[in-house]
Amino acid sequence: MAYEDYVEEITVEGVEDLFDYITGRKNIPDLREDFIFRGVKSSKYELIPSSLRKDDDGEFEIDKYLKGEFPDNRVLKENIVLFDFLEMADKQGFKIPIPQKFREFFHKYVKSDRDYVLEPWPTYDYFEAISLAQHYGIPTCALDWSYDYKVALYFSVIGVLEDKHKDDDCVLWAFNHKTFESSRDSIKNFKDVKLWINRNIPAVSYRPAYNDNPNLNAQKGLFTFVIQKPSDYSGKSLDQLISDELDACMKNEGNEVTIFEKNSGHRITLKEDEKVFYKFIIPQDLKAKILNDLYIDGYTEEKIFPGYASIAESIENRVKLDKLLGRK
Repeated sequence: MAYEDYVEEITVEGVEDLFDYITGRKNIPDLREDFIFRGVKSSKYELIPSSLRKDDDGEFEIDKYLKGEFPDNRVLKENIVLFDFLEMADKQGFKIPIPQKFREFFHKYVKSDRDYVLEPWPTYDYFEAISLAQHYGIPTCALDWSYDYKVALYFSVIGVLEDKHKDDDCVLWAFNHKTFESSRDSIKNFKDVKLWINRNIPAVSYRPAYNDNPNLNAQKGLFTFVIQKPSDYSGKSLDQLISDELDACMKNEGNEVTIFEKNSGHRITLKEDEKVFYKFIIPQDLKAKILNDLYIDGYTEEKIFPGYASIAESIENRVKLDKLLGRK
């Protein structure tokens, strides 16, 4: 099977066209139940975590958070930046979501010469901390998703108000995470990450606690992780990685495709024509119209980022949007 058998790319033709696809009124299933969603401001961007992305000058974004010279080891760099974030938050009296048993290690680590690295990475016990850091802009190995497709869609089309992305087509990704993980062992059974890296597809989704993070709660957010050793990192995007590994384990069974993970015996079953990913490409000339529809539906800055600052931003953005739409 080819990449296209797992990932369907659709260029939408209008606002209602996009909503019809997502809600099952087109020739694909209703995506709202089993899929999670990610908005990307430019179709040039891939499903690659922020710690592994490069800026327009070809430099890794995470390097902006590092002092001095470090080996080209993405796990080492992620560890250093994450622990700097946790140390500073801890010293300011903010709650940091790491298990109590790691506190001794945490303080020992930040006082060391930083030559120690958690490997493979990430470990289950740090999922919550990584999720927190990612949400506040620290480059990590996590990818942001939302259960609510309109939240993800907001993050896709809001680039129309930015100089950098206003002329780019944007993308709404949908990931069939329930089918993908339904037959796999609970993540709680994989605290030993050595078990995870011996699997063909070491990817997992994780929902952090909402109660202490109003933004994450408003955005109905969750994250995907790929647990790997640095030596196993291929540079592939999440969709390419999963598609390639599924194909390597695939077995046809009538109207279904069953993927057996050879190192675990577990299976993932896809129904005929069922996809793991949908990639909705949204042309540039639709972005302002879609953003206007989202605003009307209440998907505004003050909803997605609760707080006074977002209310001020919302007022400014509505003026910008009115100008784009030719409204007085």
